[in-house]
Amino acid sequence: MRWDPSAGGPLPGNQHFVVVESIAVDDATIVDPWDGQRKSLRASRYCLVHETAAQALTGVRLIRRGGEATPPPVTPPSGSVLFGIHDENGDGGETGAQWLMAQGLRTLIVRPVYLGTQMQTLDFSSEEMAGLHVIVNLRYSWAVDNGGQGTLPLPGTSEWASFVQAAAQTMIASCGVWGWEIGNEANNPREWPQGGALSPVHVADAYIAIRELVSASNIRPRMAPGALDPFNAEAGDPRDWLREVWRRIVGAEFVTMHGYVRGPDPGLVGSAVRFADAPLQWQYLNYPGCVTELLKSLPSKWATLPVYVTEFNHLWKTAEPDFGWVDDARAAEVVRQAYQAARIAGFAGVAIYRWNGDEWRMQHNQAVRGALIELLR
Repeated sequence: MRWDPSAGGPLPGNQHFVVVESIAVDDATIVDPWDGQRKSLRASRYCLVHETAAQALTGVRLIRRGGEATPPPVTPPSGSVLFGIHDENGDGGETGAQWLMAQGLRTLIVRPVYLGTQMQTLDFSSEEMAGLHVIVNLRYSWAVDNGGQGTLPLPGTSEWASFVQAAAQTMIASCGVWGWEIGNEANNPREWPQGGALSPVHVADAYIAIRELVSASNIRPRMAPGALDPFNAEAGDPRDWLREVWRRIVGAEFVTMHGYVRGPDPGLVGSAVRFADAPLQWQYLNYPGCVTELLKSLPSKWATLPVYVTEFNHLWKTAEPDFGWVDDARAAEVVRQAYQAARIAGFAGVAIYRWNGDEWRMQHNQAVRGALIELLR
């Protein structure tokens, strides 16, 4: 390694060695002899913010302990899109990540974590070593109509200050996480805390406060503001929310979006039909258009960041409110078409919503799981 990566090299006097435990996607897990700590290479002092592990490592020597078995093969991702799962704890304690690891599949995991005001130490090192690309979606709580307290607390409250501290400490203390998404669909009133409305300014301020606290530590995690509801205009045009949030923030490493189709018809993927009524006449009714059209309002300075669709599904089985995935060939074809659309659109990743926890649970959906295995193998 370079002891001071900004000084160039490797040059005599600017060299340092570390123990590389694993390399996954564009990062590596290292043990640093300087302090004896296990850490992410990209979050360490030895890697510039724009560099991958491959760029930061100046030389590698492979060491295998005597008698150590060759690790089992891991299937590489198919194509350039990480097409994975929006995860939750499932029946029997099984997570979507564990299921993917058992299949030997390398792809995307999006994991929501509801902090409240208490930090958590998250360990996704096993998932990282298995080649999973873990994005953690940090939230204060969940939607109020489902008994939650909203995605972010109101600014100026003790809960807001405690959540910001808890989020920053969680990011600093955790391992195996590729990126952090802060908040969820803050433009939808069901995600507002009791007692007040959120605004784009509130979303940006919370994100900035968390990022500043984390930046004061010795880690540099990838971060992004939470995805917006692409269809909800109760609190204003989603395009205005996107512009305002992203104009105010000062740093991000990726973009998150949500996108859906309106029923188990594969032909809806890529549909050119738009909303008929104000204020959403500009917006497409279905994925991927509902994502790509909203992205046109992203300020140009962020236009080259990778885009992750952290929620995708067909919204209902027959009609609203008959929510959930069907378990037949239609669902499988929706998944296939969504994957192909993501490749064409240039998305970095898409997470199927979701493993368990509500009407869209896919843990026991053979059609959805089978299509996912087919695509990733």
